[in-house]
Amino acid sequence: NWDVSGNIIVEPNIEINGNVSVVMESHNGDVIINGVTMNGGSKNPFIVDIQAVNGSIEANNAKITSKSDGNGKISMIAKDDIDINGAELISMGNYGIEVRSSSGSINAEGASINSTNGSSAAVVILEAADSINLDRGTVSSVVDITISGSNAVSARSSKMTNSQYGKNIAITSGNASVDLSSFSSPERQTEVSSGSGSVYIYSENDIYIQSAKILASLGWGMELKFKATGLNSTLWIENAKVQGKSINAENLTLNGNLAAGSGTISITPVPLGLLKVIEEEKIVKEVPEVAAEVPPEVAAEVPPEVAA
Repeated sequence: NWDVSGNIIVEPNIEINGNVSVVMESHNGDVIINGVTMNGGSKNPFIVDIQAVNGSIEANNAKITSKSDGNGKISMIAKDDIDINGAELISMGNYGIEVRSSSGSINAEGASINSTNGSSAAVVILEAADSINLDRGTVSSVVDITISGSNAVSARSSKMTNSQYGKNIAITSGNASVDLSSFSSPERQTEVSSGSGSVYIYSENDIYIQSAKILASLGWGMELKFKATGLNSTLWIENAKVQGKSINAENLTLNGNLAAGSGTISITPVPLGLLKVIEEEKIVKEVPEVAAEVPPEVAAEVPPEVAA
């Protein structure tokens, strides 16, 4: 275990020879483990916990494997950026994989992130206060996958899959766009596929799925849903294949033509009350000082279900 005030820099591989955890915590520096392999064959660590409380994490091209265990987990938590480009993360434990940046971005281009345990808590979570880059990456889980960035989320020519019934894939950009389009051939086609669950793709602005496969289950109650919270947002669909028991796009206009054999996207108009809230929030974002000038009676007009 490492628990230090400054930087943690590890260059040799870390081989585990017992039922142990690996903990790296830097309170005021960075954690740098680029290219490190952390495993032990049949004696993989059951918990890998890497934290940079006030810094960043660099684990580019690292290979980290945690074994099947009741508390097994891979966790990377930092205040600033987390760089795991080309990394391979495999968790066989009950608590999956979490990668969280509270103030920065997650850069995971070409990364392979795989949670193999069927426990309901063995989720994969990537969450960033800024942007997320998962271009050419692979994310798989038996249960839920959650990708959430406050700014742009890009996962072009990526592959995301899960399989357990009722478990979902959710991809969200809070303040910008989501890009799941495929790069030009010979790059692989983007695939987001929930074998037995729903797929939710939400953004403030445009959503791009050109030449991608976005597939939710055809089972009862499962859905593929695209949703924008900003005004004048577009869902770019040229040559995309979509599937779901229901397929809906809310507060979005469509641009392009779906691939042959694709499902049909239903357009859901945004409720008038919510549209008014969106317009007011856009004004407040563009001109912050007018926030205090919004008449109190405007807030009173917001429907209860929107306010909630």
